[in-house]
Amino acid sequence: MRRPSLVASAMTLLLFSVTLTGCQGVEDALFTRVITANFSSAPPPIDGMRVVVCGSASPLGNLPERAQACIAVLTEEHFFLFDVGARSPLRLAQAQMPMGRLDGVFLTHFHSDHISGVPDVNLVSWVQGRGESLPIFGGPGVEEVVSGFNTAYVHDQRYRVAHHGPELLNPTAAPMTATSFTPGEAVFQDDLVTVTSFLQCARLRCTRTLLRRPRSLLSGGRLGERLRRRRLGHGHRRRRLRRRLRRSRLGLGPRLG
Repeated sequence: MRRPSLVASAMTLLLFSVTLTGCQGVEDALFTRVITANFSSAPPPIDGMRVVVCGSASPLGNLPERAQACIAVLTEEHFFLFDVGARSPLRLAQAQMPMGRLDGVFLTHFHSDHISGVPDVNLVSWVQGRGESLPIFGGPGVEEVVSGFNTAYVHDQRYRVAHHGPELLNPTAAPMTATSFTPGEAVFQDDLVTVTSFLQCARLRCTRTLLRRPRSLLSGGRLGERLRRRRLGHGHRRRRLRRRLRRSRLGLGPRLG
């Protein structure tokens, strides 16, 4: 609980100082200092790929200590979010994610518990220095979702640019950009990573995205060792299950299922 109290104290000091001085230059300097001190802390060094479950709560949201759907995937070169539900931006801040270099957000579908945190993520990454429009990837209909968010926040973004100036907040990076994809196609691809979509539930038009990195990038370091152990572990479990099935057929043990 110490970090939120420090953030609250810093923001209180900022407002108190602005009230006393009324000076735009002092306010901007304090604004920059607070943002840098409280939101730009670097996470530990990345070895391979880090996956962080930032939210997994029920769609009803009846557990305030848990955030709704959000998965962060972070490598040395990329940073993606998969869904951004309510309270997940807070978890991203607690995990010290480098929001200023967020490359994009992928939406599996448009239930509120998967999209309600998108405007907060857009704001925080913009304030932390993202210099281009934030890409939002999704299935058919993502253009309407993003257009609605952009319309709802257009005045907020104008106020912030007018208040702090375009030198601190790049106006062209404020609105988000929607990119629609068809399940089964590569949504994002470069020399280091490929994100592929696939249809999971046709009734709701839910999509999922599969992120792949070249095998050579996954073979070394602690991540490669963990993957090798996982494969060995799966093989051991499969062999144990086959032995139990054979014993069951021979009447040597309890029948499975």
